[in-house]
Amino acid sequence: FKGGNKMRKHKIISAGIETDIKKPVLRRRIMVIGNNKALLGNPSTLDSLVQLIKRFQSPFVQLGITPNLLQTARVGEQLEGSDALTGAQSIGLRGVGAFTGNVSPEAISGAKAQFVVINHKELQVAGHSRSDIATRINNGLSQGIKPLICVGPDKGQLTTPETVIGDFGSGFDGVDLKLLKKIGFILAFEPGDAIGEKTAINTRNIEEGIRILSGHIEKKYGIAREDYDVLYGGGVNADNASTLEPLIKSQVLQGFFIGGDSVNNNFLAIADLVEAMAKRSFQAPSAYANIRATESAFNFETIVTELNKQNSGITAPDRPVFVGILGTGEIG
Repeated sequence: FKGGNKMRKHKIISAGIETDIKKPVLRRRIMVIGNNKALLGNPSTLDSLVQLIKRFQSPFVQLGITPNLLQTARVGEQLEGSDALTGAQSIGLRGVGAFTGNVSPEAISGAKAQFVVINHKELQVAGHSRSDIATRINNGLSQGIKPLICVGPDKGQLTTPETVIGDFGSGFDGVDLKLLKKIGFILAFEPGDAIGEKTAINTRNIEEGIRILSGHIEKKYGIAREDYDVLYGGGVNADNASTLEPLIKSQVLQGFFIGGDSVNNNFLAIADLVEAMAKRSFQAPSAYANIRATESAFNFETIVTELNKQNSGITAPDRPVFVGILGTGEIG
């Protein structure tokens, strides 16, 4: 702000957080998504887990769950209107029609799922082809469903450009990139050697795989790394998740895709662990350090009152303080 011939410096508060704090603001909440696979066949056990997920609230972590396909609608209804996400484990190559066994995007949308898993190693074993990745992505996008695309070298392979980009298959070739950028997508780096294992996690290998994949996506499709989230999946459990904290702190990773430990209390234990990681390194994302936007919230006195509650009072400075109300996230 110009003041005569001088540039006056002011502290700026964005959603109640001063910008001269030591910790950076987390860009988006860290995602912890449970891939239940076919491990929870008992509806009552699944319902108990869903209620725990529904009650979990954090400005740093967002939970999600992909139940057995037959239970997707059941979970979607229970989580509707909550902070948690519901995902589908698979999507077919066709829409509505006479296609026995096909999982249509309309059915997934009707089950209130917001995202769908594509290209998981176990789906490949079941017959899904890497050459069909783009078709499945487009099918989901047609109903506003965000793709969660699993990529990683096969079991026994090293992490190289050939194995990582090769597993990405058709990638985004033929995908409506404008719609993809609007709806968004998530990548999950999952090395074949790590899926279902309880071995030590190789963080250097994860970094290299993500670097290869994100570089390919930016070079070929013009999508910048900061425009999507990358999760890690492959043997993540309550005992070894802490070894990934450096990758969360450096924002190489934006979350985890949990398999075996997604079906019990360990899933919530991992969520608590990830929240503790985030708190050590970041300030909460601005949209969540702020109040939930309602019509009554758009009143200056109300906003200041809420900011005071959440920030132990805003002391009177000797210079003006500018409050920025950012139209992003849930506020947008």
